[in-house]
Amino acid sequence: MGTTLVGKYRIDALLGSGAMGRVYRAFHLDLETEVAIKLLRPERAANPEAVARFRQEARATSRLRHPNIISVLDFGQTESGDLYLASEMLVGRTLARILREDWPLPAYRIVRLLGQALAALDAAHTLGIIHRDFKLENILVSRIRGEEHVKVLDFGLAEVGGVPVAQWRPGYVSGTPDYMSPEQIRGEAVDARTDVYAAGVVLYELLTSMPPFEGGIVDVLRGHLHYPPEPPQLRRLDLLIPPALEVVCLTALAKRREDRYASAAEMKRVLESAVEDSRVRCTGCGTQISVSAGDCHECGAAMAHRTSNTIFELPPRFVGRVEDLDRLLDKSAGAIRVFGDGGTGRTRLVEEWRQLLEEHGKRVLTLYPDPSKAGRPWWPVRQALRVALGLSEAASAAEIQAACVARPSEAAGLLEVFGLDSGIPSREQTLRRREALTAASTVLLGIGAAILCEDVNAYDVLSLELVRQLLAHPGGRRVVVTCNPELGLEGGEALSIQPLGLGALAILGIRPDEAIGAVWPLDVEQMMRSRAEGAPDSSPSGRLSILPLGVRRVLMAAVTAGTEIEVEVLAEVTGENVGPALGMLAARGFLRWRRGIEGGRVSLPSPTLRELIYSSLDASERKNFHHALRRAYEARGADAILLAHHDWMASPETADPVLLERAGEQAVRALDHGMAVMWYRRARQRLPRTDAAAAARVSIALGRALTQIGDGVSAEAAFNEALDLAPNELGVIMATRSGMGKLALGRGDTERAVVELSRAQTAAVAIGEVQAAARLSLRLAEIYTSTARHGEAARILRRSLAMTPPESPLTPPLLLAAARNASRGGLRDEAQSMAEAALATERLTGQESAWAHLFIALSQHHRSERVASQHRRAALEAMNALGDREGLAEMLVSLGEAEGPGAATGETWLKQAEALAQELGWQEGLARITAARRSPK
Repeated sequence: MGTTLVGKYRIDALLGSGAMGRVYRAFHLDLETEVAIKLLRPERAANPEAVARFRQEARATSRLRHPNIISVLDFGQTESGDLYLASEMLVGRTLARILREDWPLPAYRIVRLLGQALAALDAAHTLGIIHRDFKLENILVSRIRGEEHVKVLDFGLAEVGGVPVAQWRPGYVSGTPDYMSPEQIRGEAVDARTDVYAAGVVLYELLTSMPPFEGGIVDVLRGHLHYPPEPPQLRRLDLLIPPALEVVCLTALAKRREDRYASAAEMKRVLESAVEDSRVRCTGCGTQISVSAGDCHECGAAMAHRTSNTIFELPPRFVGRVEDLDRLLDKSAGAIRVFGDGGTGRTRLVEEWRQLLEEHGKRVLTLYPDPSKAGRPWWPVRQALRVALGLSEAASAAEIQAACVARPSEAAGLLEVFGLDSGIPSREQTLRRREALTAASTVLLGIGAAILCEDVNAYDVLSLELVRQLLAHPGGRRVVVTCNPELGLEGGEALSIQPLGLGALAILGIRPDEAIGAVWPLDVEQMMRSRAEGAPDSSPSGRLSILPLGVRRVLMAAVTAGTEIEVEVLAEVTGENVGPALGMLAARGFLRWRRGIEGGRVSLPSPTLRELIYSSLDASERKNFHHALRRAYEARGADAILLAHHDWMASPETADPVLLERAGEQAVRALDHGMAVMWYRRARQRLPRTDAAAAARVSIALGRALTQIGDGVSAEAAFNEALDLAPNELGVIMATRSGMGKLALGRGDTERAVVELSRAQTAAVAIGEVQAAARLSLRLAEIYTSTARHGEAARILRRSLAMTPPESPLTPPLLLAAARNASRGGLRDEAQSMAEAALATERLTGQESAWAHLFIALSQHHRSERVASQHRRAALEAMNALGDREGLAEMLVSLGEAEGPGAATGETWLKQAEALAQELGWQEGLARITAARRSPK
């Protein structure tokens, strides 16, 4: 990158790589324009055959001057002897990619695209040049002023003037097997009809989404040589393929070249007339006009419907949104909110924006809602992070840490996002959540891509909070957010989607008398599709009524699953052979079908259409499909929230309370306490008071979740309910009193907190819950230490250490709490002794080890600067490696307190701590920093 070839081409970026060479985006220094540079691979340069092919491409293409053929600008050798070829810089998608992403294609689009490619072939044939490798991958489609424009690429296997590349090897066969004509396979002489055959293969793929012959290379070649292709309509019974196009395709694929079209020009002419032959009645004036006409020649109305023998050209073309699209494209940085209700076309608008950016080599990172409609915590953020960091679907802690090796401070937060153990116990879950949000936003903004957050009104609360952060601080990136107006998002520019104007409606063929009130894109599309399908009306139920029963059943199952479902699961749930149904539903715009190893996935193109269809289902149908989906996902080991979602949606009255409780626990682990409250309340609703133990357990969990979201009144009510259910259960007393103590602490009532936590500890000791008692001692000691009651903290910790077995995992934290208390109380010798005792256990976590070294450093501060410096460095290095920024901030505060505000070093520590505390929102730390600055040294 950045080097200059032959004194005039600056290499800027790698565009692609293949077997022959690499293609770069370059800048012509003299002409000040972008070009594409193809460099032959060095290992290929030693192969005369590869060199001959490379030269042939330059030689053949340089003779061609046609708007549908890529233009070669220069050819030669670099200073180091490498062969290069400079051509015009093109942006767009290959026809292979269009087939993957946009299929099924309407007949008009097929004819327009292939017709341009055939025009290019004809221009080459006129000069005696046969392409010999015409295929989907060698056809690039760009958009110029809104219209698709074709360029034919790669004449590396071309035969020029009857002289092929490999003329010195008799019987030599070259080309791509899927597209090779019989004479090409046999190594015979080729002519224009060889490229016509390849064009027939391309047409077959565009009509059916699959090649005429499949299998291994030998099977494919044998098929081209000996067997007639299955007619496209028989291959795809789920589609309505125009018979005239089928005839063109099969004629081009004739085994004998004499039976094919004599030239590419003839095939183009017949291809276009195949569509011209179909005629329909104009909806504006009733005149019979060709279905390929853009407008009626009598009244000017735009064509907006199809006859039964054509593939629908839907969704409608993108109109009426040019100004909105320009606003999105106007800047490369900054946030913009796209407001619009469902059906207003906001999704189509941002899809056009994203496609334009990607066609110009710019990356767009997309966040979208949980497709299951279960609202699983962090789902949009996790998917985006997987793409951004190249993580697997089941990302492990080791995989995330490896991806963050250059930025360890973000690893702990990302582990929180993915629900994995960060190894850093935090006292406050709110800080853990803030760490997770900060790490996620930092990573996403650091990828170097525009960020698109789609349909954020359907996000979980955590992902929505991340979106708010991105809007407030886009970090030099373009951040585009789509949402409903009532969501109340702030930050960046606002773009409000308006109804389609009369001009756009006229282009789409909507008469003024049909445009009653505001007309939105979804209304237009449904109107056009209902016309084309002959539905009784344009409502989803009207369109559904004309679908075959089996096809309708597949669609109902798909919308019940959400906005996306695996084809394998869909087949299991419906008990149907879903392939033909999916083809028909895709052709009619109900869904998109992305094929994969096991059938791929089905997605709904419009969340609003999905909601309309789902709401039209009979209650018994929804119940049955939700139950079937729960069974299917349970067999696949799905998470509790997804299973509980389908269980509840099937029937709240019969939902499994144990599963609902598990869903609440999953939400707590993900730090989404609002969602946890919802699931615990549902579980409590399903549990009878007769099952007192289970009901009390859920009430306690509900109280803890309510505490986290700041609803102290409801939390206390939940704890009291648990006590009412099991008043004599010491385990319940321990949990509820502990919860009430935390509530009191949150209100600043430390005395009430001490009383409640002491009651909880007494209950824990009574039932032999040694570890629970130790944890409560730690919490009480923290209160005492923070309120300068160091003697009480020391007594409770000594008592707890006496009860806790030395081998217990809680012994080191108790020793460190004692060291902390002694250090804050000025008892340096005791602090060092406790820290050294903790180190001697040799069972410290990385964080605990860091604190032990810090307490020793603080104890040695006024005795031996050398020893203090060693332990201080060890503590800070350990905490930095962990990525625990809260712990690091607290360490810096402790160091600043030890130095005193008058010392320059102390103020340095405090400033660093203050910056971290402000970033984390650590109020206690900010208060300690203020106090440290006011206190005497």
